[in-house]
Amino acid sequence: MLNKSIEGYDSYRADNKNDLTHKNDAKYIDMVMSLLECDASYKRRIKEDLYIMLEEKRVQKGGLAAETLLGDPFTLANEFAENFDLEVKDTKESDNRADFKYGLSRRGNFRYGYYGHEYKSKKTLFGIPLVHVNYKSPFAVAKGIIAVGPVAIGGVACGGIGAGILSFSGLSIGLLLALGGLGISLFFALGGMAVAGILAVGGMALSGLVAIGGFATSSLIAIGGYAQAKVAIGAQIKALVGFYTQSGVGKYTFEMSNDLQYMGEIIRNSLLKEEGKVNTIIEFILRHFFK
Repeated sequence: MLNKSIEGYDSYRADNKNDLTHKNDAKYIDMVMSLLECDASYKRRIKEDLYIMLEEKRVQKGGLAAETLLGDPFTLANEFAENFDLEVKDTKESDNRADFKYGLSRRGNFRYGYYGHEYKSKKTLFGIPLVHVNYKSPFAVAKGIIAVGPVAIGGVACGGIGAGILSFSGLSIGLLLALGGLGISLFFALGGMAVAGILAVGGMALSGLVAIGGFATSSLIAIGGYAQAKVAIGAQIKALVGFYTQSGVGKYTFEMSNDLQYMGEIIRNSLLKEEGKVNTIIEFILRHFFK
């Protein structure tokens, strides 16, 4: 907690506790700001927010003193810290005051940066934090088993740009799974544009094996508005064998049927006739979804 023995606080309480003037609001906000360490532009923003908060509270509760409406300045400063989930530790340099590892100075004052927030768990695995959340700047990098930030790298990555085993980000790169506006994965990807080795699902889906999307292309199976693969199903297709609702280009292409079992037999027989065998993945899909 912040130290309430700061010089001037007692006189501030005595002189201004029941003063309802804007002059007292300024004194109250100045006291809060004396606990905060930030550049001039952010200080102006914080002051504006505090004035707005006071006005809104007065509309709701009537003409009360600033401290009655928002609490004493020290409690309010602590709430800033708690809202940012900041770690607290005691150090000799802090003179027995709160010394926040992230966001607060050694004097126990709040350092209000661009985003101003970073959390790193004390528990680690192979020297890597279990959780690392980093929003200290628009380009801050978070690295952890679970990583969250503008740029996130970890086992599970969440951010504007994320890379990990599992990634959930705007630009998402995941070993097993990538989910995002653009998802790229060795195995599974879902996104506005999805690129994957095994399964891609998205507005545009590109895959080594199975693609599903508005525009879907794959070496093996594609399903979508436009589908291109060895086996394709969609409105418009380009395939060795497939079914379409509008147009089809390929050796064995047919109009769509409502009989899934019939479609499955056509696909199987066409592949056997052309290649002498049916791919294991295609056979699995035919057995379980075309019956």
